[in-house]
Amino acid sequence: MDASGAMKVEGWANDWGPQYDLAEIGDIVVVANIGIDAWAVEVRGNIGRHSKIHITKRVERN
Repeated sequence: MDASGAMKVEGWANDWGPQYDLAEIGDIVVVANIGIDAWAVEVRGNIGRHSKIHITKRVERN
């Protein structure tokens, strides 16, 4: 996680439901039921087939 509370989330495409395609860069989302992973100093969340995402705030799109 960075200073703003953001975390990189990744996963295999076959584990992602259509809900992940709705979020875009800059949206504020809550992601639940993920696996926590770390590589070097970067904390990452791994999405699995039981993970859920909820978009809480959208950035303005032009």
